[in-house]
Amino acid sequence: MKHSSNDCRKAYLKTGHRLWATNQQLHKITKKDKRKTNQDHRCNHCNRLHEDWNHVLRCPSSDSKDHQQSSLQTLRKSLSELELAPPMITLLISGITQWINNKSVQCPFDAPSPTDLIASLHIRAFYDQLTIGWDQLLCGRLANSWFTAHTEYALQPHLPKQYQSVIIGPKLVQACWQFTLNLWYGRNTFIHGTNTTRLSRQTVLFNQKITQAYQHKSLLQNSEDIDLLFQRSLHDMVKLTDEWKLNWLLLYNSCLHAPTLESNVPTTKSSLHDFFQPFQSQYYKTPESHVSTDENLFIAPTNQTTPETSA
Repeated sequence: MKHSSNDCRKAYLKTGHRLWATNQQLHKITKKDKRKTNQDHRCNHCNRLHEDWNHVLRCPSSDSKDHQQSSLQTLRKSLSELELAPPMITLLISGITQWINNKSVQCPFDAPSPTDLIASLHIRAFYDQLTIGWDQLLCGRLANSWFTAHTEYALQPHLPKQYQSVIIGPKLVQACWQFTLNLWYGRNTFIHGTNTTRLSRQTVLFNQKITQAYQHKSLLQNSEDIDLLFQRSLHDMVKLTDEWKLNWLLLYNSCLHAPTLESNVPTTKSSLHDFFQPFQSQYYKTPESHVSTDENLFIAPTNQTTPETSA
């Protein structure tokens, strides 16, 4: 049981980190955009300028509304699996729905009877969350009165101990996080497409580049490179994996821009010989030492007498 609770804690932390990183990135983009940079951060759904975190959750476009409704149904199902009180599920879904639809959030219930303690606690939690903000609820910041109301509801005989707020609380926060991430994933899918679509576009791009390379083999000047790169037929190349195609394109690009031996690689005569020429002319008495290519640098001494001769 302890191992299971540790796994749940890791899952909560992972989901929370994703939400925090997403929030930070959107805040950074919005802050840069408000500084009048050249980047355009309009919403791809409704073309609204300055797409911030709240707008991602409340975008009024038809595509966003459809995804919001499906995410709300998923959230309602998750809350029902947690065995929350029916008034609590109704209040949470009603408050989130009104806030997403850019409406003034109103409590859907009338004033409860003074003897109905559970209903009174849930309505109080609703107004406490209204004070904190429903956008904060979607970030995982729930009012403490929600857990107080659930604790009172869990004291009823039909609920076992694992449904107390101490255990249900983290799962409730995770459900709110997951709802927010679902809206974020829907927004990214609309802009960038699904992972399958992205991979399909990548495969088509690789095939186009490889086909173009096969049609222009003559651009490679080295015959060994041509034999190495074009061993397979084009029909066999397009059947390989994207990783293989990417490596092939990188190798092809390196061979295409490789320097030629005549133009870029220095020969021994122009590099090493010129480098050692000063030392030869200064320290070795060779016939060539009296002939210098640069008179200002290398002038072999003439009529130089040694100490033994002068003596």
